[in-house]
Amino acid sequence: MPAYSYDDLSAKNGIEVISLDGSTSAKQFSFATPTSQWTPDSRAFSYIKNEGGVSNIWRPPLSGEPPKRSTHFNNEVIRSFDLSRDGKQLVTDRGTANRDGLLIRDVR
Repeated sequence: MPAYSYDDLSAKNGIEVISLDGSTSAKQFSFATPTSQWTPDSRAFSYIKNEGGVSNIWRPPLSGEPPKRSTHFNNEVIRSFDLSRDGKQLVTDRGTANRDGLLIRDVR
């Protein structure tokens, strides 16, 4: 089954899987990050989900079962990830998101 990624410009991205012969309806998977990757067996894909300033990788199977959490991190955000060809190893680029603000007044 072919699939394509989409961005609907409202902070939602996702993947839609369609059948070529029309035998099954399209399945749409929405998530808030543009970073996703197919699993080596092509039965699911992985994506980054951010909750409360912490990122984890989730995997929604194409079969329609509920998404499964692949990582169990308690801190930091994931900026990118990659799976080994056999799907047994995962590498992530993780860190903190630092944002500073500075207000300067009455400068002479």
